[in-house]
Amino acid sequence: MRKSAMFTTLLTLCLLTLGCNREESPVPEQLEQPPTQSSDQPESKSEPSWDEDVVPFDPAGFTQVQMLEDYDYLWSILEENCALLDGLEREKELNLDEIRQKGRKKIEALQDGDVEGFEAGISYLGGYFRGVGHLSPVSALTYSTVMERGAYESGTQKEVYHAPQVKAYYQWATAQPKFVSQKKSQEEKIPTSADSAESSGAIEISSQNGTPILRIKTFQFGKNDQKIVIDQLQNFCLDNLDQQNLIIDIRGNGGGSTEVWEQGFQPLFAGKVIEERLVAAWKDTSLNREMWDGWPENEPDVSVYPIEQLGDLFSDPSGLKMEDLEQAEMAGQRVTRFDYTDLKNPNGGVFSGHIWLLIDRSNYSAAEALIQRLKNCDFVTMVGNQTKGGGMIFAAPAKIPFILPNSGMLYQYIPFYCMNEDGSCNEFYGSLPDIDVGSEDALEVCLREIERSGDKGYA
Repeated sequence: MRKSAMFTTLLTLCLLTLGCNREESPVPEQLEQPPTQSSDQPESKSEPSWDEDVVPFDPAGFTQVQMLEDYDYLWSILEENCALLDGLEREKELNLDEIRQKGRKKIEALQDGDVEGFEAGISYLGGYFRGVGHLSPVSALTYSTVMERGAYESGTQKEVYHAPQVKAYYQWATAQPKFVSQKKSQEEKIPTSADSAESSGAIEISSQNGTPILRIKTFQFGKNDQKIVIDQLQNFCLDNLDQQNLIIDIRGNGGGSTEVWEQGFQPLFAGKVIEERLVAAWKDTSLNREMWDGWPENEPDVSVYPIEQLGDLFSDPSGLKMEDLEQAEMAGQRVTRFDYTDLKNPNGGVFSGHIWLLIDRSNYSAAEALIQRLKNCDFVTMVGNQTKGGGMIFAAPAKIPFILPNSGMLYQYIPFYCMNEDGSCNEFYGSLPDIDVGSEDALEVCLREIERSGDKGYA
């Protein structure tokens, strides 16, 4: 199987966001699982290594003045480098200055040494941002998982994660009771077999009217059970290669690792060529360029244009809002050809039927990345409701981490303003289904459509 170089090293966005359609209340959203290595690379089994020369983080020495400096630095980096902020304010009708001041007051109320209060204060912003741009602090659990797996999106991201100040902060953070409890909870959820993975409720296999149905509620799994789940998905696909129709139900799936579906659904891709087209705009800043390390010049799949030519990339740019991009300098188009023609299934079979993908408002991040991969395939029909979005992978790293100067904590953002076919921002509006079910049940509509379509060429 041949892929573009960028996707061979990246192909995992991210992270499960729970309650991702709770847009009313400003509560912090939980992070998804961090990106994992491509299947083409060996998985690292090493534990995080804390260098002996790292000066331990001292929470008692983290003063309120330093907290405010870190908080103000966070906002200055986002305003300078993240192309989504202007649109976030307009499209979501948010007053970012007011939000910034509210958050600052929370920090001003803290005492010296209250690191947990500081982390809670900046995590609180996530409720306002509503999952847009993966704007969030990097939690101790996320950091630990990335370090354990060696799951870096790029060499520059790895350098940031291994910075002595960052290591010092997370060495302290991973020793706290909150992290220990989260880690234990994560490990307790690990299934030991395909049967236990299914019985856990994450995967459901059934059939109706002779049509096999696979429901996968999340793409977030620990490193031990992820392979179990991938094997189960592959077995389902292999068992049903001769089916005229397959229903894959990802309603309620808020993301996780793209590696789960990239590998799990490979038997359905074998023998096919899938082309994915993405369009985005961004700020051409020194931080973004430094993190991309030669991109986009070194990326053959990407064509770059001045922002003034953005409209030329759409046949019908009815959803494009240039007022969201007044501070963006560059636009680009990524056309990636995923060639699976060399991929052979063990039984020699090739899926020549039709996939019905059930989607809804909760689909985000890695779930949205699956939708982007399949949305223009003639053997796929998407049934359901508009998604949440946030799953377009345009460069590596897709999420840019930066270091808060006093604490060493990491915060991250997606620098791209990624767009749908009509120019509307995917982070704000998600993706539209081929068949919008409104208030009806997507599965019922899908089964009815399969029966009605008969031999219309869906399969």
